[in-house]
Amino acid sequence: MVDVSRIYNYNPNNIAPELLQATQDYVLVPEENFMPTDEVKASVMELVEEPAPDIISFPFLTPEYCAQLVELCEGIGKFDHRPGDAYPAPEMDLKDISPYVNTTHIQNIEKHILPIACSRWSFPLVWLSSAFVVKHSMDGQIGNPGWHHDGLADISLSVQLNDDFDDGGVYFENQKFGAGQLPVGHAILFPSRVTHRHTALNITRGKRYSLTYWMKGDIPDDLSARTT
Repeated sequence: MVDVSRIYNYNPNNIAPELLQATQDYVLVPEENFMPTDEVKASVMELVEEPAPDIISFPFLTPEYCAQLVELCEGIGKFDHRPGDAYPAPEMDLKDISPYVNTTHIQNIEKHILPIACSRWSFPLVWLSSAFVVKHSMDGQIGNPGWHHDGLADISLSVQLNDDFDDGGVYFENQKFGAGQLPVGHAILFPSRVTHRHTALNITRGKRYSLTYWMKGDIPDDLSARTT
């Protein structure tokens, strides 16, 4: 049964313990361009791995939370192909579940992803432009999307939500790197607009669920508008 309170509200128990510890002292300070302290930078950079140039991998969400999110999405059943989207698998936008769910993931970014992005790329700010769950299944794949950039994102994040499938995953053309089957709850973070053209490989068994964040680096005039 889905614990609605864990899905609809920010809960530190949803965050991987290693990441929670590494980012516990991060403070969101707009006047400092949201940059972390040297101590926080050292903590997060010790945690993350870089298996290919500018592709960052780290534990993000707990497997328990990932299972709950998949169960909730399947219970709602609103997976669909976006109009005009050539992506081969149906998606569900978190805002279509509830604005509260979307806000929860904005808090995840502010508390736990910003310090990583700012530490690795000195990126001044990351706002969430879109967040959605993707469902890959044997009967839901409609081909391969081909090589593409995420046009609505400066930085993209993909989180593995389950592991009962074969093959699939994200493959990066220029880096000649395939993320493969990450541990449940692990994420890859990468600059997606220019240098990291990528594709999604088809699965050959089961169903694959992933959570995607598209994040932008522009600073809104009204900080309350960051939830778009």
